[in-house]
Amino acid sequence: MAWARRKRLESIPISDDPKGLIQQAFQPFNRYAGANCSLNDLKIESAAERLVETRSIMKQYVIDELRPEDHHKIKKYLDQKYGPPDMGSIYWLPLAAAVLTETQQQHTDCQPFYVAIDLQEGQLALELLVRTKRRVRCACIGYAAGDQRIWMMDRVDAIFKRLDIMT
Repeated sequence: MAWARRKRLESIPISDDPKGLIQQAFQPFNRYAGANCSLNDLKIESAAERLVETRSIMKQYVIDELRPEDHHKIKKYLDQKYGPPDMGSIYWLPLAAAVLTETQQQHTDCQPFYVAIDLQEGQLALELLVRTKRRVRCACIGYAAGDQRIWMMDRVDAIFKRLDIMT
């Protein structure tokens, strides 16, 4: 997902053919959902002579090894409860007003706030980033506070319990 994230650097050595290597270097990174890598994202370090690509990391609560029948049950439930997914597999879970931070409560123009559930074959990932659909950057967007994380995980666990899926 292309939202505000922490960043980590990975280095790839440059060969005699840097243009060819640059194209090869992007192949694995472009597979990530929402990845929007381009040559502008790269920086060549002259001293170390390395190609550096910046890749984002998202904090998530992941339940993996879902059976196909469980995936189908979860998908059907999420479709009914939250509507069809965005970007192929992203469902938007509205955050309860009771768990909003003070900043989020004050930002009435940014409300409502959501967390993303990414349902893939074999896994469900709850992203721990609280965001709004109205803005990309704002002080009210950020990683979930402690009570928000508990609330989010409880919602996902309740879905599994309701659908009688063992985790």
